[in-house]
Amino acid sequence: MSIFENYQPAIVLKYFEELCSIPHGSNHSCQVAEWLVSFAVTHGLKYRRDSADNVIIFKPASLSYESSEPIILQAHTDMVCEKLQDIEFDFMKASLRLAIDGDFVKATGTTLGADDGIGVAMILAVLEDEKLSHPDIEAVFTSDEEIGMIGAAALDTDDLKSKKLINLDCEDEGVFYVGCAGGNVTKNTLPVNREEYSGEYVKITVTGLNGGHSGVDIDKGRANSNVLITRLLAIVSKEVDMRIVSVNGGNKDNAIACHSEAIIAIDDETAFGKVFSYFADAIKAEYKSTEKNLNIYCEKTETYMPMNKESTKKVLCLLSLSPDGIQAMSNDIPGLVETSLNLGILATSDDEVSLSHCVRSGIESQKNMLVDRLSLLASFLGGSTEISGDYPAWEYNPDSKLRNIASDAYKSLYNAEPQIATIHAGLECGTLSSKISGLDCISIGPTILDVHTPRERFAISSLERTWKMLVEILKNLK
Repeated sequence: MSIFENYQPAIVLKYFEELCSIPHGSNHSCQVAEWLVSFAVTHGLKYRRDSADNVIIFKPASLSYESSEPIILQAHTDMVCEKLQDIEFDFMKASLRLAIDGDFVKATGTTLGADDGIGVAMILAVLEDEKLSHPDIEAVFTSDEEIGMIGAAALDTDDLKSKKLINLDCEDEGVFYVGCAGGNVTKNTLPVNREEYSGEYVKITVTGLNGGHSGVDIDKGRANSNVLITRLLAIVSKEVDMRIVSVNGGNKDNAIACHSEAIIAIDDETAFGKVFSYFADAIKAEYKSTEKNLNIYCEKTETYMPMNKESTKKVLCLLSLSPDGIQAMSNDIPGLVETSLNLGILATSDDEVSLSHCVRSGIESQKNMLVDRLSLLASFLGGSTEISGDYPAWEYNPDSKLRNIASDAYKSLYNAEPQIATIHAGLECGTLSSKISGLDCISIGPTILDVHTPRERFAISSLERTWKMLVEILKNLK
């Protein structure tokens, strides 16, 4: 039996629960694409699936809407796969373990994928419901949004007729997003050399952090475990002779890292202990308000082949000088982050260390500036830089007719004005606007909290209100 028995909107929750039974992490969109194709076939709807596992489903207009302009409804099919450290879960095989806690839906021990599974479910509900009033629907389901909007970038839009698009990837009820930052993933890689070293070997762990979305949560004062472990290594290196064996942390470039580990070799265990205790106390004091579960600990470990002195110095330099966090606030919109970057993934192999940054900015020149800084730093130290998943910013349109129609629908339902805002995160509206000239976009959605973390959850009551609003917007597109 469904856990959503007696909850509304039943049709949306039904499809969300189905989606949660299908593995659909980024880079693994095949199964969900097949599910969407099966839906189209079952409901007798025209569809197209491409080699990137994007799926477009077409639904004809309802009675008396045949002459109305068509509308694109768009959502992405992949989810960020994160779990608690002590949870055994295989995102490639297992269904998400859904639970209801009061008004909220969550997944036990893992991310929920409401970003953007709720958007997918709402669109499927529109396609199924024959009682709705709407123009021609062009339902666009894109793949691999979370790793650089790869699906949207590969999408052929030649058969799309609409010049209006509703993106269903917003996480704030009552907020209509009308612009977003552009971004990319900038990965620096530094080669390292190793040699024997006689000393004590210690494993350091930074864990228990809140993590979060590297765009919308970048201004929440949360710690990044990759940054904290870098700070600790830098302090240790000043007090004892040290060699780095490895430093690893984070799983996704677009998630604030919440767990990092480093293995080092040291020549003076007593001096190290003093430095470590000082650092742990100082950092806990720094983040006493925002990271109440922060845990920093160390333990002896087995002997490994460490990096030599020169490689250790270069890795420390790269880690310490790489920028992280907010770089600039908007001069036009009070309180909006304009430019930021997030050190999402640290990884060490036998012969190299790599740092993956999610770079974001609403201004192209500032995004390029950060990429240049990272590239110059890596080059100076003998490393290399690779840029992937670059996507454009979505610029505000002061003459948006769709925004006005949506605002009127919201006011008629709830007797209140929606908030019109731009967001410091990537939405596919920018990429799709670059492909469809004159595209008029808005982004809407229900309240979803703590996305990209195992605490992710959405409010059922908010989903019900957002669904009613979407239905009203479609009705008003006549």
